[in-house]
Amino acid sequence: PAEVTRRFPTSVDQSNGHIRATADRYANKLRRGSDQRASITIGEGAGRGFTINGTVAKSKGRNAQLATNANFDLTGKIIGSIRIIGRDDSTQAEVQRAQNVLEILQGLINLKHENPWVHLIFFSSPRDDFEWPSAWLEEAEAAIPIRFDPDCVSRPLNLSQTRAVKQMLGHSNDGRLTVIQGPPGTGKTTVIASFVQTAIAGGLSGIWLIAQSNVAVKNIAEKLADFGLTQWKLLVSKEFFEDW
Repeated sequence: PAEVTRRFPTSVDQSNGHIRATADRYANKLRRGSDQRASITIGEGAGRGFTINGTVAKSKGRNAQLATNANFDLTGKIIGSIRIIGRDDSTQAEVQRAQNVLEILQGLINLKHENPWVHLIFFSSPRDDFEWPSAWLEEAEAAIPIRFDPDCVSRPLNLSQTRAVKQMLGHSNDGRLTVIQGPPGTGKTTVIASFVQTAIAGGLSGIWLIAQSNVAVKNIAEKLADFGLTQWKLLVSKEFFEDW
């Protein structure tokens, strides 16, 4: 977003007069931006207050320091809200994603032939004679079927969740891709953990769980631990791992 307003637990650094802000959630953390400024609301009680401008001087993990252009002491002042105007600098992952998209548009990455999953999702239609790689077909034929056993799952599942797990356990070509949709709180992460628990009980190993963000990966990891599954490796950004 080009403009965001947030509230943080704040204090004033006596050594340099910077405002220290600590984010309670990863999505709220402050990041530096070469083309952004901060609008900081200072309250003085009884409905009085004023606004000063500043910039994010330092940012690491949960903590950030904001330098202001104010020529007065902020000690004892109440920091109301911090409005960031302008975009954050791109992270390394965002830069890499933009580069990949550019190379796809330039034709340097041929997704249609190099990635069967992307080919099926974005480039095929019911009229296409799509086929999975022959090595995948041989692997599926040799695989031992895994049957869903509710006694192997740490949490009871409803009918919809049970159907989803059974679909994910299948080895048929029609079941290689399973889309599970639902609003927050409907148990999508529970379905993932139930699938992993059942698959491991059935002898499957080498399972990769990939999500679009560090927070989503963390949520999955916490659910696996809640199910008693702890033999895994967590791959997230260094900053997220150290501070969140």
